[in-house]
Amino acid sequence: MRRFEEFTLGEILEADFRSIRVFRNLGIDSSTFKERTVKEICKKYHIQSENLLDSIVDNMESKAIFESHEVS
Repeated sequence: MRRFEEFTLGEILEADFRSIRVFRNLGIDSSTFKERTVKEICKKYHIQSENLLDSIVDNMESKAIFESHEVS
């Protein structure tokens, strides 16, 4: 099983494009760093990978909560 730090930004965005919001909020250009691993990105931006993962999960959960409360 691969660790989160080993995935590329492109793989993360392919799995769930909503995570792009997290990267944008951190000032990370998805087109420039698409082939970079989480480990490389975190090192460059001085971010803890655990914090990045938490932010991605929080973003996904907040979107799911919002979508479940939408009125048809």
